[in-house]
Amino acid sequence: AQGTMVLLVITLSAVFVVIRGVFVSTRPRGRDIAGVEVRPAEQPALWQHVRQLAAQVGTRAPRRLYLVTDANAAVWENCRLLGLIPGKRQMMVGMPLLMALTPAQLDAILAHELGHFGNRDTQLGGLVGRARQSALSAARAATTRKGRFQLPGATLFTELFGSYARLVLRRTQEASRQQEYAADRVAARIAGPANTIAALQQIRGISAAFGFYFASYVSPGIELGLLPPPHEVLGGFTGLLADPAR
Repeated sequence: AQGTMVLLVITLSAVFVVIRGVFVSTRPRGRDIAGVEVRPAEQPALWQHVRQLAAQVGTRAPRRLYLVTDANAAVWENCRLLGLIPGKRQMMVGMPLLMALTPAQLDAILAHELGHFGNRDTQLGGLVGRARQSALSAARAATTRKGRFQLPGATLFTELFGSYARLVLRRTQEASRQQEYAADRVAARIAGPANTIAALQQIRGISAAFGFYFASYVSPGIELGLLPPPHEVLGGFTGLLADPAR
């Protein structure tokens, strides 16, 4: 009887870990964006350009657009019923990209992201991402300790779900890579192969340059209370990029 009770406790613990990991990762929810949402009336030129690119890609434009400080761009869609019901499309664009890339290179980045919409990567194709996130969440749930409480058989769960997560990531990596290749082909069709290659090659350098700008210029200004007017804080990055010495 005692052995049966131990097995029951371990089984219930495993069920708790699985439900917690899967439920938390697959439940539709909003994303916390460290940026500013801009509406069509506030940035009409940017919105018009995004909509024109969406029309060229052959997909619906996003409903919301955010400007962020990362040298990155991304799209997502809050779907329901495992992607069968489309959700509101949203997009974020990094200010460093707007300042550092040529118009054609920026088109390549935006077309790449809109290509994920056109290829339904954010809808049915998003199941790949959901599977990857579910596996990682289940693995984290198995290893999370709150205070001194520890699930029975915690070491076994750690090994079991760790192996499961590695297996899922390996099996879904190829599908995830194919989604990126398909989006790259959309970017090359819209902006041209040369501009697409140049844009993808420059993102890492732009990110490093923007990090240098904040660490060397903005952060000391914050500490000394010597920042320029708000609209010039990010604008100073343009000056750094134009400096021949840099």
